[in-house]
Amino acid sequence: MTGRLKLYFPEWRELTSDPQILKTLKGFNVDFVDCLPVQIFPQKEIAFNSEESQIISSELGKLLTKVVVVKSQHCHGEFLSTIFLRKKKTGGYRLILNLKNLNQYFFKINFIYKAQFYVYKHYLQCRYHYATSLT
Repeated sequence: MTGRLKLYFPEWRELTSDPQILKTLKGFNVDFVDCLPVQIFPQKEIAFNSEESQIISSELGKLLTKVVVVKSQHCHGEFLSTIFLRKKKTGGYRLILNLKNLNQYFFKINFIYKAQFYVYKHYLQCRYHYATSLT
């Protein structure tokens, strides 16, 4: 389990005993629709200036340290995506992996994420209403 979800897993267990939801919260594997993704030509590389390159190296270092990403070797059938930076409101940077071309190979994931968001949103609303009813 990664990110902030791990902080709320006990609450999710109180909310549902559905094994699929609980399994999804612990980690989610993407199932491709009909076939594995094919990339005949990799996306064109983006040219970054030296400042952007330093920021990217720093952000990748953070992700490697947290084991959000791992180093890999090129392999047959790989699917390469570009990255780009977006400034955070807090002043830092967010490294974004552009999965636009990969998204065409699976459509169910959007539905699952929307369903999870819907459940989580209503869970928070229920907790809020419960908390305000006590006051």
